[in-house]
Amino acid sequence: MGTMDSFRRVAEASNTSADVMRFTCFVDYEAGIPFELLELGAGEINDELKHLIEQSKDTRTTILSVLEPLEKEGLVTINRETNMYFSTPEITKEIITEDET
Repeated sequence: MGTMDSFRRVAEASNTSADVMRFTCFVDYEAGIPFELLELGAGEINDELKHLIEQSKDTRTTILSVLEPLEKEGLVTINRETNMYFSTPEITKEIITEDET
C-alpha cells in the first residue's frame, strides 16, 4: 500500500485530518511543525478544525486527535516527547501535492 492509499483512508475517515495533511504539505519547518500553527491557522485549514479548537479546553489533545489518523497511516510523525510538534516526510508531501494538482 502506498502513500496515496493511506491518505485516501484518512480522508474517508476524517476530512479534517485530510485537510491538515494538505496544509502540512506546504509548510516547511525543519525542526517540526508546531501544534500552535494548526491552532492559529485552524480557520484557514478547515471549519471543523476551527470549531474543535474553539470548543476545546485542551487544544494539544484536540490537535493530537486530529493528527493520530495521519500518524497511524505513517503520513506524519508526532514528537511524543513534547506533543507540541509533528513532521511530514518530504516524499509524502511530494506525493500528496502532486496528486492534488
